[in-house]
Amino acid sequence: MAVKKLLPEAASAVLDRISASGRFPHCILLTGGSDNARRYAATHIAAMIECTSSPKPCGKCRDCGKVLGGVHPDVSVIESSGKSATVRLDDLRIIKETAERLPNEGIARVYIIPQAGRIRPEGQNALLKLIEEPPTHVYMILAAEVRATLLPTVLSRLYEINLGAEAAQTLSSKTEKKLEDVCTRAVAALTAKDEFALAAAIAPLAKDRNNITRCAEKLRLVLRDAMTGAEGLSGMPDAAATLAGTYSVPRLLQMRAALETVIQAAARNGNANLLLYLFSSGMFAE
Repeated sequence: MAVKKLLPEAASAVLDRISASGRFPHCILLTGGSDNARRYAATHIAAMIECTSSPKPCGKCRDCGKVLGGVHPDVSVIESSGKSATVRLDDLRIIKETAERLPNEGIARVYIIPQAGRIRPEGQNALLKLIEEPPTHVYMILAAEVRATLLPTVLSRLYEINLGAEAAQTLSSKTEKKLEDVCTRAVAALTAKDEFALAAAIAPLAKDRNNITRCAEKLRLVLRDAMTGAEGLSGMPDAAATLAGTYSVPRLLQMRAALETVIQAAARNGNANLLLYLFSSGMFAE
């Protein structure tokens, strides 16, 4: 499919894994890359959701054709407008009002907000309930150049796919193996409820703040899988199942919030040793 060719390899792999799992996240955030890249990715995801053939998206069925042509009645694009170029609160209210209605002819209702970073805080709060508990037939795709433009309460409920140049680069096999080993040891430490073991597991990341972020993002996906029962979104289904059997959902949410703090601190160029401290202590804070 032409759209897929425009996706970074890493993002394409994530979407393939999601599609294979059979459980698509209802609320997705696309970050990084250009505005065009994010719009292409949003279109691709909408086609995946509405596609009636296989592999998804096939690019040939009626629904794929309508999505790609921008004429599918169940796929709505909410743009920013006005002098301030913000997403209007009235448009967001329309989403809330129509979300409860069943699709006109497709599999689901899909709402795309290509410039979600231009939603004012009151608008984001207005969408929060829908993002938290979307109807089974509703999917939301938000896109923002920088994730920090969205409220933490919103970010914590979104499945993020980064389209940035850095995320698209293929990590060396050595680095990738190192991250996987660290994440595996971290999960073992969390399962044992051993903060010292967690600190020791993530210590090798001290030399590279980017790897601290990658590890935190990886574990955030594992925790999401543990809470939702999704299979394979993180690529570590066994780890997710282990944590699901060890911790309650409220505790898993607290741990996700701790990882979000680490990721945001890293984005502000926080000191690596401080990040590791926030990482290990935050996961066990009650």
